[in-house]
Amino acid sequence: MKENLVSVTGSTLLIIDDRPHNLLFLSTLLIKQGYKLRKALTGATAIKTVQTKLPDLILLKMYLRDMSGYEVCAALKANPGTCSIPIIFMDVPTQFDDVVKIFSVGAADYITEPLKVEEVLVRVNYQLTIKKLPTQLAKKNAKLRQEILARKRAEYSLKK
Repeated sequence: MKENLVSVTGSTLLIIDDRPHNLLFLSTLLIKQGYKLRKALTGATAIKTVQTKLPDLILLKMYLRDMSGYEVCAALKANPGTCSIPIIFMDVPTQFDDVVKIFSVGAADYITEPLKVEEVLVRVNYQLTIKKLPTQLAKKNAKLRQEILARKRAEYSLKK
């Protein structure tokens, strides 16, 4: 995989899925990539879990036992404390309206099932990069400003 300008290793992901085989597959895959994981089996548990410690990204099954992924996503996006967390839906949208609804409730992306290793990694990495890039750019700009200031001081000292 191509190296990123922004390091996403060590990012915390929350997987919201009630299927043990998916949790095992995703956990194994993402831990090998250096991500930290948290899991929730229901929408209600997920919403509470997010409040205790914010994840960097959420992987969300479209339909859970207690509520739909749409409801979970809408609840998280309505909360100012959690609205900036990128959410990637996982499932097979059966109709075009499902895809439209995924984005209309605030999801950043979706992955169709069956899950494919490369697709999961690329989409997770991409969303984390998009989220972290503004902070990385701000740090780089601050560093460049410091360098410019140091050079101006050096030039001023040489002119004396």
